[in-house]
Amino acid sequence: MDSRQIVRRTLACDYPERVARSYQNSDFVSSRPNIDSHATDWKEISPSRWERKDGWGNTWNRIDPTSKGEVERGMLEEFSDLDTYAFPTSTIQKAMSRSVDAVPSIPTIG
Repeated sequence: MDSRQIVRRTLACDYPERVARSYQNSDFVSSRPNIDSHATDWKEISPSRWERKDGWGNTWNRIDPTSKGEVERGMLEEFSDLDTYAFPTSTIQKAMSRSVDAVPSIPTIG
């Protein structure tokens, strides 16, 4: 019995050989859009300082590799920076905007 059959029989309460699972060696397949963002991985700056940027561009700091950290600097230094700020976008948004651009405009009559 393959994963697809196990999931279908689990959902149908049709006595699969085992219950479908979503942890290690999952029976489920998932995907998510690729996000273009400002995010970076944690980087050790000094023995007691780590830094990263989140998806929006906020700078986070933490004191060791196990803490969650706190925001040190926001994504905008000044409100006027919003005019040039690049918002995170997904491949879905890009694909949709390309599709809209590819469709010819509807001619107007009159």
